Amino acid sequence: MNKTIFLLPVVAMMFGCLSMKGPQSMGVPPAKPKSFPKLSERNRLLGALLPERTCYDVQHYDINIDIDADKKYLKGHVDITAVAITDFNILQVDLAKNMQLNGVYYLGKRLTTTRRQDAVVVQFPPVNRGSDFKFRVAYEGQPVAAKKPPWDGGFVWEKDEKGRPFISVACEGDGAGLWWPLKDHIADEPDHGAKMTFAVPAELFCVSNGRLTNTTTDLETGKKAYTWEVINPINNYNISVQLGHYVLVQDTLHRNGKIETLNHYVLDYHEEVARNHFSQAKEVIRFFEKYFGEYQWWDDGYKLVEVSYLGMEHQSAVTYGNTWNNWGGSRPWTNKYY
Repeated sequence: MNKTIFLLPVVAMMFGCLSMKGPQSMGVPPAKPKSFPKLSERNRLLGALLPERTCYDVQHYDINIDIDADKKYLKGHVDITAVAITDFNILQVDLAKNMQLNGVYYLGKRLTTTRRQDAVVVQFPPVNRGSDFKFRVAYEGQPVAAKKPPWDGGFVWEKDEKGRPFISVACEGDGAGLWWPLKDHIADEPDHGAKMTFAVPAELFCVSNGRLTNTTTDLETGKKAYTWEVINPINNYNISVQLGHYVLVQDTLHRNGKIETLNHYVLDYHEEVARNHFSQAKEVIRFFEKYFGEYQWWDDGYKLVEVSYLGMEHQSAVTYGNTWNNWGGSRPWTNKYY
């Protein structure tokens, strides 16, 4: 009897709360629903898994781009290694229509291509199911500049506090096709990762995903090329590039009998504050690994990279622009966790 008396006000409160909710919160369609945007041909080509896309599975991207910081211009090529899922002779890759396509090449021959909005339809010779194949897409152009990164995507051509180039990219919402050619669909990540080589002005340091495997200097142009590699599958929009007058603030983490390296790339005049601020990174990682499982990409390393916008979860090269605040302010309750 006492239990019944206790439950009555609780049940009454629940029904009272439900009755106060509007139609939309109850899952009932509103009387005058807003119209959905019409499906454009551009969005259909980017979003649909058409036969020209499902016919192949990307295994690896080899990205090679020369970056002209003064002209805000890119020029290069991408070698795409894939396996044929079905027999095909037509294939689609994606590249923003404002970028110039310089050609698609397979087995030493230039292939016939047709532009359809941000899609490029390529005529291949017959490729049989199960075949491994590799082709190259050459291109150039001035990529879209981000208006409000990271939400409104594109290249971020900024200057640091000393007036020097401070460059990055964020393209989750709009797709990596804004700045390099690929199969730009969330359903297909390169199974064996990607290699990214960027030629940049010699005074700038280039940071990308994965681990730095090589650097070279072109004696004619004076530019320096940085090659970074990831060996794990990676979401297309997570592939990124950051240029600036970076210094490396390094720390170590002991876990599972191994010593992992924590790399923080920050602007040279932020080195001291970064050493103090990022000292907490070890405790944050321990907290997340304890409650959510191991960090998935130790093979590709751990990096935080300072940028001019708020930041993005670029796999193995997370960008950071939170002005050296935790959560944008003081939240002492987090101290009980790490």
